[in-house]
Amino acid sequence: TRPLLFDLDGAGRHIVSVIHDLTHREAIMDAHKILTNGEVRGEIENRYGRETYQQIVPWLQSIAHDAYKADGLQAVDRMLRGIRSRATIMGMGYRITTMVTQLAGYMSSLEMVKVKHMAGAIKDFAVAPFETNEKVNALSETMRYRSQNMDRDIREGLREISGEHGKLQAVRKFAFTGIGIMDRVVTVPTWMAAYRQHLETMPGDTDGAKAFADRVINLSQGSGGPKDLAAVTRSNEKVKLLTMFYSYFSAYYNRQRNWGRDAKRMIESGEYQDLPDLLARQLFMTVGPAVLSRLLVGDGPDDDEGYAAWALKRVALYPTSSIPIIRDAFGVFDKGFSYTFTPAARTIDETLVQPWLLLGDIIDGTAEPRKAVKQTIETTGYALRLPLGQAATSIDNLWLSVEKDGFQLSDLMLTKPKP
Repeated sequence: TRPLLFDLDGAGRHIVSVIHDLTHREAIMDAHKILTNGEVRGEIENRYGRETYQQIVPWLQSIAHDAYKADGLQAVDRMLRGIRSRATIMGMGYRITTMVTQLAGYMSSLEMVKVKHMAGAIKDFAVAPFETNEKVNALSETMRYRSQNMDRDIREGLREISGEHGKLQAVRKFAFTGIGIMDRVVTVPTWMAAYRQHLETMPGDTDGAKAFADRVINLSQGSGGPKDLAAVTRSNEKVKLLTMFYSYFSAYYNRQRNWGRDAKRMIESGEYQDLPDLLARQLFMTVGPAVLSRLLVGDGPDDDEGYAAWALKRVALYPTSSIPIIRDAFGVFDKGFSYTFTPAARTIDETLVQPWLLLGDIIDGTAEPRKAVKQTIETTGYALRLPLGQAATSIDNLWLSVEKDGFQLSDLMLTKPKP
């Protein structure tokens, strides 16, 4: 008595939904029974507050519905997802800066893992990277599938193109491979270091060591897996526009909240023996990544700016990256670009606004060849969902360097503010 759905995609969605149900139903039902138990609920509310407990059931529901929650999306939501998908592949696909700055994740890891264990794990990874990677994958499912789950927007982008074939699809599919490789360079040693650290404290507890190492990865490096997403990052398509490229900073925000609670307990108790540890955690969590991530891509202080003032500014602005909307507003002071409430706004600007402005300049005879080439590349990338962002940046900067005879290696990577 119901009309048939003639969309062939429905068959694929149904199969995925059935698989998801078979693999997740029992675990989710068991977790729900435990977490809604009156005694367990009381303990959680007493320790963390009612607001925290109220996040638990929606979190379980988001995991249960992850495979098919997009069914029946309205046209507006589908349009917004397309805009976000294009912004993701242009903003992160084959981006050298995103790959290189992954190395700053070592600093974040050191907030939770001791230096001696990290040094040993990095040494083992450097000597035998493939063997160490395989060993970690064998021990941890989290690490085995991390390449698909390291960021929410990447995960959803890969899911959209799964099953597609052809040359363009291959270009899209491998757009995030470099980011994934650099992520492994950081996360594999971090996981192994955390695993060994737990075993040093509790010898023989391999299950506990695996769980601790997985937790360290998710908290120090961020994750886009359904079970690891905060409420603000797993909402509807409208809210997702505000939290693009946010998986790492979502984890950073929660670590800052944990740090704040620990600092509050220390102050209330009047015992300050934990102060050195708290300061060290902030050094590795904020100061190190804020400075190192910029130096890695050659984005250091200007000629008329001292290192101390430059570093202080980076550290002061870094925590704002963990708050949606605020991060984009403060980015104006940090990088010099005009304000947009979401990175996805560039999709609209580059496909619907800038091409017409360029056409007007061409008709008037005022178009600059360099800017015309860059605009053409960017419009093509956004319109066809191709990872051409890095190509547009590199070509434009090289052209400008030739004109001004001032080439620097960072010109291949960094996007400069428009004059």
